[in-house]
Amino acid sequence: MCTDCIRLHSAYNPAREAERFVDTAIKEKNPRCIVITEPGESHLASVLRTRFPNASLIALRYTADKFTESDSLWTAVWRPGEAGTVTDFLYRFIPEEFIPQTVFVPWKPADSLWPEAAKAVWSGIAELVRLQSGILRTRTHFGKRWLTNMVNSVVLAKNPVRISALTGPVLLACSGPSLESVFPQDLSSFHVAAVSSSLAALSENRVFANICITTDGGYWARDHLRYLPSGTVLVFPPEAAVPRTILEEQPVVFLSYSSALEKKLFDLAGINSVPAERNGTVSGTAVRYLLDNGQGSVIAAGLDLSVSRSFSHARPHAFGPLLDSGTRRTSPLCSVLHERAENSFALDAYARWFETNSQSFDGRLFRIPASLRSIPGIPVRDLAQESGTKAFPLEMMTQDVPDRRVRAERVAHYLADRAGTVAALTPGMDVEPDILELLQLVSFAAYTTAMKSGDYRVLCADTSRYLATLAERITRRVR
Repeated sequence: MCTDCIRLHSAYNPAREAERFVDTAIKEKNPRCIVITEPGESHLASVLRTRFPNASLIALRYTADKFTESDSLWTAVWRPGEAGTVTDFLYRFIPEEFIPQTVFVPWKPADSLWPEAAKAVWSGIAELVRLQSGILRTRTHFGKRWLTNMVNSVVLAKNPVRISALTGPVLLACSGPSLESVFPQDLSSFHVAAVSSSLAALSENRVFANICITTDGGYWARDHLRYLPSGTVLVFPPEAAVPRTILEEQPVVFLSYSSALEKKLFDLAGINSVPAERNGTVSGTAVRYLLDNGQGSVIAAGLDLSVSRSFSHARPHAFGPLLDSGTRRTSPLCSVLHERAENSFALDAYARWFETNSQSFDGRLFRIPASLRSIPGIPVRDLAQESGTKAFPLEMMTQDVPDRRVRAERVAHYLADRAGTVAALTPGMDVEPDILELLQLVSFAAYTTAMKSGDYRVLCADTSRYLATLAERITRRVR
């Protein structure tokens, strides 16, 4: 085809041209995903399908309406103007564990014809790689801790509860600087829900949160929970880092991301969970939870999702002492804050998520006017506009769960059984979904290496040993 005198394909033998292109452009022997930017008439698709029958083939188009007749040759196709950005689209189709085996290739004649579209698409690809690389590093570093958190939580939680649907408006306290603008307003008309990183600021201003949501599985995330008031319901997925004292003393609601491993552990422990959506930011998970389990509006304070010229969080903040300890004469606080403000990549990604999903909030999510960044689709609302409404008291129902020794015995037996199963795995065997999750959690780096090499011996040996150790450890913790 020749478009505006720029030919996208060979006029004589486009099929042979496609074969030569694949020979030179794709060196990966066993790619899981192949992403081609504007492949034109899609002569590449049949060649790629023959060479790599197990790979997902994704086309990123540069126009909204050209070459539609060949879209069916691809596993998935994105076009400008469709809901969601290139990054969001690719994030749905390419799991982070597939990134090391994903090939991104441009069809260069199309880049010459649509340079601005090409620039935008490749910018989105770069953003995806940065985002997924960060997730890969996080999973590699924290996988074992997340698994340990999951086991400890379902075994040690003493008071799992169910909460009836929230009636009346909810103030969601996030940890951005604009949270400070709600103090000292009268909040008696609201259910107050807090993400854990806002607890220190709420405590300083004597605001009691009915509900607290935390999702972070890292060790330092537990510092936020030092400010959790007695009696506040803690809502969290089992992988979150929650101190033992809180598991034993506070009412808790378990969130579930609907993974096979979570289901196994909840079933063994006799715990009912609430469906939730995994999100890059706890605020996203909190908003979904409150909208799905409530009837009124949710007004977010501190949902700034932008850098500021000074502190990036409402004050005081649990990490304040850590920030202070990192300052010195040659690196004063103002320099540290400026450095942190320069890195807005994650905040930009979170803001796009809220914008992309704004229609699904059904007009019930608002932000206070003091928020620093406008997010299309999420209007602002002053707290005074809710003055005529009243939040009814929170109703909790205690779950009847087995004694923790019984739970520990069941979970330990499951882990020991899975340790034996993993040790006996051989290439080509069908792997149950929960075992796949265990392999990824215990050693994600070894898992991605095994996917590329096909040699799973080191991965299986390491995972088997760790599961056996974890089974012994949880048994000792309840003696």
